[in-house]
Amino acid sequence: MIALLRGSVVHHAIDSVVIDVAGVGYEVIVTPRTAAQAPVGQPATLVIHTHVREDAIVLYGFLTHHERALFLRLTTVTGVGPKLALHALQALGPEGLHRALVQGDEKVLTTIPGIGKRTAQRLIVDLADGIRALATPTGTAMPAPTGPEHDLLLALKDLGYPPAQIDRALLDIRPELDQGKSLDELLRAALRALR
Repeated sequence: MIALLRGSVVHHAIDSVVIDVAGVGYEVIVTPRTAAQAPVGQPATLVIHTHVREDAIVLYGFLTHHERALFLRLTTVTGVGPKLALHALQALGPEGLHRALVQGDEKVLTTIPGIGKRTAQRLIVDLADGIRALATPTGTAMPAPTGPEHDLLLALKDLGYPPAQIDRALLDIRPELDQGKSLDELLRAALRALR
């Protein structure tokens, strides 16, 4: 399996590049954002996902390991193939997509061409548990809640709310979390946000 290619760009299109690695040209499917950063004649390094189908072996290229990891997570969701995953990365960028998934922001996700309300909800639900642990584009994991926020998170989990809804509620009441309110006050505020 090819995991990384380093060579010279010899052909450039909107959604693909050809990289010459020691005399062998590899066609790599990329987002237009990635293609723009790989001009012809320049050296390039792409993190690769090798996608094996019945009728072809397709290479997908990314600028960072984080971008590749997001792509792979997206393709685990029913109804999201490699093409739609690339559209998502192009539309929001790795950082914006990561943020939208962590925050459970359905409205932002539905701005991606090909993703409607139902698919956005499926992405939020299916990826809720693993997406926070995924390293951010800066290479660090999303910080885990501490102090009153942690206690509130546990209380909402005990009440049966899914992680995506909890994350959204915590964002909605962020100003109150910083005001030193009691857990009871914060819980009431979070429950109001969840209604």
